[in-house]
Amino acid sequence: AVVSTQSTGGAKVVVILPDSVRNYMTKFLADDWMIEQGFMLDTEAENIGQLWWHKLPVSVITLEDPIIISPTMKCQVAMEIMNKRNVDQLPVVGPDGSILGAVTLHNMMRKVTTGKANAMDPVAKIMYNQFRKVTTDTPLSDVSKMLDHDHFVIVTKVWQYYTEEGDNVEKEIVFGIISRIDVVDYIMNGGPGNQPKVNGDMAHD
Repeated sequence: AVVSTQSTGGAKVVVILPDSVRNYMTKFLADDWMIEQGFMLDTEAENIGQLWWHKLPVSVITLEDPIIISPTMKCQVAMEIMNKRNVDQLPVVGPDGSILGAVTLHNMMRKVTTGKANAMDPVAKIMYNQFRKVTTDTPLSDVSKMLDHDHFVIVTKVWQYYTEEGDNVEKEIVFGIISRIDVVDYIMNGGPGNQPKVNGDMAHD
């Protein structure tokens, strides 16, 4: 540290000492965290290796048609739908078509087993209202990073709605839900070595 020789007696001197990032290695030294927090652009992460699927859009994954439920649906009914349709997540959409959140089997079990919800409560009481949304054009590398922290990602599409007066309004709808297993399944079964043949040759990205 350097102290000015012009300082007078009784003056306050502020000394700034640089600190290492040893205690923050999972944050400031992690490109994914820096990108997620907006401190770094994805294109700046030059040390992140590009795999064959990184730049592919979400649309390459075949998504099941979403099963939409109302926020007033009882938890018991939502559980029956999950069992019948063999799904773990159900998007919750309001009367106006807005996406309010999603009900997951994991969160329902946690709420019910801890006494914070019961069978007759509306799903609005147990749904996740904080969730990630992507479009069908979002790169799979971005989705993969989101799924490092979230159990699911909601895929949306925008369609054009014209009012009676002819005004154009954009409406966002649920197109599907992607979970970790969807991405892993595509990588394992949709890779370059597993692509369908085109004109007798293997298709490449």
